Amino acid sequence: MHSLLLPPRSIIASFSKQKYANFFSHCEQSKQFQGLGFNEMLGNPDANAGESSDTVHAVSAEEEASTSSRLADALTHASLEDLVVECALAVVDAKWQRSVQLINHLRQRTSPEGDSLDRVVTHFVDSLTARVVSELGESQVTDQLLLRQPWLPLNITDAERQGAYLSLNQVTPFIRFTHLTANQAILEVFQGWDSVHIVDMDIMQGVQWPPLMQALAGRAGGAPRIRISGAGSNFSLLEQTGNLLATFAVSLGLAMFEFHPLHAEEHNIVEILSPSSLDLRAGDALAINMSIPQPRLSSRDRGSFVTMVRSLDPTIVTLADREVNCRQGSMMETFNHYRALFDSLEATLPPSSLERSNVERVWLRGEIVSLFSVSNSTGGDGSRTSTDFQCFNWKETMRNEGFLSVSHSPFAVSQARLLLRLHYPSQGYQLREEDGDSLLLGWQGTPLFGVSAWRV
Repeated sequence: MHSLLLPPRSIIASFSKQKYANFFSHCEQSKQFQGLGFNEMLGNPDANAGESSDTVHAVSAEEEASTSSRLADALTHASLEDLVVECALAVVDAKWQRSVQLINHLRQRTSPEGDSLDRVVTHFVDSLTARVVSELGESQVTDQLLLRQPWLPLNITDAERQGAYLSLNQVTPFIRFTHLTANQAILEVFQGWDSVHIVDMDIMQGVQWPPLMQALAGRAGGAPRIRISGAGSNFSLLEQTGNLLATFAVSLGLAMFEFHPLHAEEHNIVEILSPSSLDLRAGDALAINMSIPQPRLSSRDRGSFVTMVRSLDPTIVTLADREVNCRQGSMMETFNHYRALFDSLEATLPPSSLERSNVERVWLRGEIVSLFSVSNSTGGDGSRTSTDFQCFNWKETMRNEGFLSVSHSPFAVSQARLLLRLHYPSQGYQLREEDGDSLLLGWQGTPLFGVSAWRV
């Protein structure tokens, strides 16, 4: 069987409460923080919501000093992880006094140049700070926040994001693993077809497809006609990606190659899946690829999206997703996911690594910011949107829509293991199969990314 495993830079180098109710679990930390006295001590709006303002402010100096002392002691003895979770819940609940208090304490206890825990906490705190500032206004809270520098919005340009994505692809196995495993499933199902069509729901620079194109070009019996439809919000990048893929196809001798850009904004992500938009043709094997990052969809549209995918009668659907325990749906699960990512980067790259800094400060920071951004709270219909990653169970939705899982072949599993052994030998990376339909890659016991394949 043809291997899709290529040296990591051989091809890539050329491609330069209902609000958040499904995401945060309030009961997870409530008992723990009640024990610390947080509910009683972190701000009158929280502790005395049922009392009049006169009652709230009738506190003696001795009582206030005692409360401050107990609060300081509780904060000092609480773990950074617990404090981040409590701060996130306070922000989501619009408990601003508590939020500011926790943000300031976390800033005093961490450094952006510290270890992996310090760094991931810093990015969470910066993101929570941005949310507080956006909700209350900069003039209202800046003097209350202990900012390390003058406040700046956490904007990330498309160019920075694209560069960080390429760095992530080069210095960690996670994206390469999802691409390799999805490509292998597609390659196997394309066997025997003379014309194939791939729809990539977020193609970005298109780095996933050169290995598959090369494998199809070397297929016994000749290469099929290959068509790739790539979706993205940046039309200029789509055109650039199409040109690069077309040039690569020429270098492989693939005379019958087509690329079609699908300009996908938030409001039309479902509409671009119509048969007319995709120019579906009889006799084509159709693969729909949903990789990381996934398309931005509102809660209402996610089900419609999967329904639309099924209506296209695809030969295969490949899904690469974050692994978070969606049954708990908790903030702690989310924090631990990112902490494991930062731990893996720290263990495998030196502090001086520009690639590590780029991945952490642009790509991962951007994802964390999106978790708490105001625009991410609700969609146009009032429902919460799903951006880069939230706790949405795509696999469960696929099953509910009538999709059947396709097991990964032994060759696909062995190829993923070989990827780790050859290029990422750290013992911290762990590969395992789950439920017969997912191949998971994680770090030191924490599953981080999973790939599954589906058919109608």
